[in-house]
Amino acid sequence: MKSKYFWIIGMATCFVLAAFNVHAQSTQPAVPSVPQLNIAVDSRIADYRKSMAVSGKVEAIGSSTISNLLSRWSEGFKSMHPGFELSVTGGGSATAPPALLDGKCTLAPMSRAMKKSEIADFEKKFGYRPVEIKVAMDALAVYVHRNNPVQKITLQQLDSIFSSTRKLGGPSIINWGQLGADGVWANRTIDLYGYRNTGAGAYTIFSEIALGGGDFLADIITEPVSSSIVQAVGADEAGITYASRFFQTRRTHTLAISADGVNFYDPTPENALSGKYPLARFLYIYVNKSPQGIEPKTAEFLRFILSKQGQTLVAKDGNFPLNAELAAEGLGMIAK
Repeated sequence: MKSKYFWIIGMATCFVLAAFNVHAQSTQPAVPSVPQLNIAVDSRIADYRKSMAVSGKVEAIGSSTISNLLSRWSEGFKSMHPGFELSVTGGGSATAPPALLDGKCTLAPMSRAMKKSEIADFEKKFGYRPVEIKVAMDALAVYVHRNNPVQKITLQQLDSIFSSTRKLGGPSIINWGQLGADGVWANRTIDLYGYRNTGAGAYTIFSEIALGGGDFLADIITEPVSSSIVQAVGADEAGITYASRFFQTRRTHTLAISADGVNFYDPTPENALSGKYPLARFLYIYVNKSPQGIEPKTAEFLRFILSKQGQTLVAKDGNFPLNAELAAEGLGMIAK
């Protein structure tokens, strides 16, 4: 009798707890999933076929944005060339040109194009320019917290938020109400997040395009890498930042951006390739190509990157693959 009594009490307790759990779950805000882009690879890009067996180590120093891609490429290439090894060191695009100049790396990955001064330093030492190879596309996205009601923004407004010089001509913007948010958001002050490393490719491109070449405000909260910058905004309802589309999280959403104040575009592969999205960018690898040509194992690895297999890995990584014309352009740079 006693055991039956405890059984009834236990079952009743389970029902109460279950009902409580259902209620608790229903009152929790839904966590949106990260949008998965349907990124197709240009069918015209040729498959990779081994032209030779390669082995040995290749060093890559530069952009942290491309580090994950390089690891994917290395794994795919190594499955066909077991003796190949790639060493990847991130640290920002600004670390790539001096590493290539000093011979510390064979591959210099960058999420921005080399500056004229960086090319001039290289040319002064070697008597020729470094070879620039486009390996993928990317879009700098503007991130806000998932609860933020704002859905779009103009380049002028971004300049007004982030810049001390406001070269695009807009007034200072300090709260979300100035961007159309109402209710409790209207007077909420905008919290700015950005890069500690001013040599980062994202920092350079954002300052050139969104700030019109102007200067950032001094009171921006800085983080060391893209992932931590986006995560910080995901923890701050009033936050805003910019980083590669690759770093999207469940706690953030991206804003559509307009260059003319009329037409707004999301950071999609189609908008990046068409040039409609104003913060689209190429991802590059620079190499030192002597008059004798690129080192064979490096050239073979680059051929893999620009193949259908290599660009499929770009899509799987969340970046945007090249079209056939751009891939062919890169292959021509390797062969010349």
